Amino acid sequence: MEANHLGRESELTALGRTWRISRWTRKIWNDWLDWAKTVLPDPVDTAQKRIEKWPAHLQAEVARDALDRANMGLSIGSRPVSALMDSPEGACQLLYLLLKKHQPDVTEDDAMDILMEVGLEAVQKRFDRASGTPPVPAQGNA
Repeated sequence: MEANHLGRESELTALGRTWRISRWTRKIWNDWLDWAKTVLPDPVDTAQKRIEKWPAHLQAEVARDALDRANMGLSIGSRPVSALMDSPEGACQLLYLLLKKHQPDVTEDDAMDILMEVGLEAVQKRFDRASGTPPVPAQGNA
């Protein structure tokens, strides 16, 4: 019986070759989140640049919201992370990180070319396998 909650390696054929995709580890998550910090806008900076466009009676609320989002930071389930992960750029970066273990010479351009050839849906299936499926919580008296 296979432990489905653990991620598994897989393969993907693209660009005339077979690519080995590694298991999605905490290190890969951390590397992806480090990258995300470089591309996601800072909510406080964004609010500061645009606050004057909001009506005066809403400016304090906009500032509070920006500070709340900045203080939450980036985490696996946060809205900005989920949105970025669903984007071609985010998927490309994750694919690149998952490919590096077995193809150390892979580039981000290779990852984008693979993504463009096979499509986001096919790559997402590999991500699902790489990450595993969380165990279903016990129900009732189990």
